[in-house]
Amino acid sequence: MMHSLQTKILLLISIIFIATTASIIFLTQTDVKNAILNSEHKNIENIKQIILLSVEGKYKNLLLDKVAFIKRRKKQLQGESALLMKSMDLLYQVSPNAHEALAKKNVLDWLSTLEISSEIFLADASHDIFFHSAGILDGKNLTSVKDIKSKPVSQSINTPDSLFHKFAVFSCQNEKNKKIAYLIRIPHWEWTLGITNDISEIEAETREKINDIIEVLEENFKQIRIAQTGTIFLFNHAGDLLIPPADTYLSTVTTNITQSFMAHADQDAPTTFFMGKKNINAYTSHIKALDWYITALVPVEEIRQPAGQLAARLSTVIAIIFLVGFFVLSLAVKRFSNPLKLLTQKIKHIPHENLTAPEFTLNLKKDFYTGRKDEVGALASSFLYMFQELQTSITQLIDTTTAKERIESELNVARDIQLGILPKVFPPYPEKKEFDLHAYLEPAREVGGDLFDFFMMDDEHLCISIGDVSDKGVPAALFMVITKTLIKTYAETTDSTSIIITKINELLSKDNPNCMFVTLLVGILNIKTGLLRYSNAGHNPPIIKSGNNTFFQKGLSGPMAGAMEGMAFKELAVTLKPGDTLFFYTDGVTEAMNSNKALYSDAKLLELIDNTNDLDAKAIIERVNHDLKNFSKEAPQSDDITMLSLIFKGTKPGDPPQLQN
Repeated sequence: MMHSLQTKILLLISIIFIATTASIIFLTQTDVKNAILNSEHKNIENIKQIILLSVEGKYKNLLLDKVAFIKRRKKQLQGESALLMKSMDLLYQVSPNAHEALAKKNVLDWLSTLEISSEIFLADASHDIFFHSAGILDGKNLTSVKDIKSKPVSQSINTPDSLFHKFAVFSCQNEKNKKIAYLIRIPHWEWTLGITNDISEIEAETREKINDIIEVLEENFKQIRIAQTGTIFLFNHAGDLLIPPADTYLSTVTTNITQSFMAHADQDAPTTFFMGKKNINAYTSHIKALDWYITALVPVEEIRQPAGQLAARLSTVIAIIFLVGFFVLSLAVKRFSNPLKLLTQKIKHIPHENLTAPEFTLNLKKDFYTGRKDEVGALASSFLYMFQELQTSITQLIDTTTAKERIESELNVARDIQLGILPKVFPPYPEKKEFDLHAYLEPAREVGGDLFDFFMMDDEHLCISIGDVSDKGVPAALFMVITKTLIKTYAETTDSTSIIITKINELLSKDNPNCMFVTLLVGILNIKTGLLRYSNAGHNPPIIKSGNNTFFQKGLSGPMAGAMEGMAFKELAVTLKPGDTLFFYTDGVTEAMNSNKALYSDAKLLELIDNTNDLDAKAIIERVNHDLKNFSKEAPQSDDITMLSLIFKGTKPGDPPQLQN
């Protein structure tokens, strides 16, 4: 029972009522005094706020008048500039090209005699002013004349096709009057036409209106009554009195006092000071628009005087209100909490329902529709909507999970098929003592685009190949299967690696809408002599370890296979001697990345192969794979990793490795 919301609310209200009643009994008089003081404080704040709004409204109207004045000046300047431009264009059009200088002179003569209220000046392409109707700006440069924002006036030049018009406000040297200027480019002469107008009169008009505001406020202040002897006055940021206080306080309001008022302006609590034996509260507000301060002074005793008479009556009234309120609120809490209990019971039953059953929605609408328009009804509607959306999400999740599992199953089958067509029995030819061979492939996804293959063409020739398709995933896997099949097919018809890759390139280049290609390395090794004839179609160079020398076997036969038809690939050759190691790999090895995006690199792989003395082919690949995992750590595999390692043992000594044409 104690855990119910109804009990907690009533208990909380009871505690509040008891505490409030006790506080009223012991602190009624003090509280009422403070209440009256706060009431008077709010009254004073309201008075100040009304005055503040009145001043700000008048100041806003003043600003609007000022803006309207400036707009009229701008419109006047634009109209005059348009008239001048049309007149100058007419003079330009009627003057032959050979008499352009005469036309310019006519314009200057005409402007010199023109009588308008605005001043006119002209500047050349270098912004040097060569004509000013008033003569003040003659010889100046527009870049040296600064506007009120300290920016060069030249930045405010308009063009005839400008969408937005720019104006500049500035003061001429040794002049206090401000001018507004409209500048426009004259394209055919590369001149700048400027028209200025004096706007200083608006400043004088503004000062006059501010004085009017002070006079109106002074009349209003005389009508305001605060307590019995309170007063209100106005002063500026320098402490000068604009509207003095009542004579009773005039001698008290000194410069030091006004400085203190300014320091405590706009605070919630008043500033308290003593005037004789009286305790005076000062309430100050800052009129930011004009940098004025308005202060109300009121004796504290005048505010608290009625408090004693009101305290007893107020305590009785509050006690009665509390008792009646507690009774009414008890009934209301009970009425509001009962529907929540019913709603809670219905929600507890939801986990036992089948959320995917069609009748679940019908039951929800039946259980959660209350017909109420208040917060309880809104809460019930929210639960109904939540469970309906939950049912939809669960159904979609089941469908999505089923589709995902089907796709993953199909990809796993594709992975098994892809890996199944690659050689997987090692050592592949245990009866062949002339070499030791091992290979490894790890796709970055379920299926990949790397390939390797090897097979005996006859008793003395071993065909080995490795490749990397340009894409990833299922398309790359299909391209890889085709490439592997073509290698084996063409190897049965020729023992030339250049012919094999040339034919593969021709076939892959045709009907290749996705422009896929494969880097390919195909070699034929004579297991008796160690002669390796190979063709490299854009693939990573193989690594050869011969004695104490480990190096990349450089040389390309041509570009990537499948990129372009009609390409010829040449055949390269190198002779291995017994004990030499041949290492094929794809860029998934050298370009493996760690969590810092650093690459494994060719140099690191070469160094590792150089330190594989006395290791067989399988151990070499395991060493490289182990080092790759230590390097990458938690970083995900970004590309397929494929390696093929061959240790040539031979039957007779061979020459040191060398490139042969």
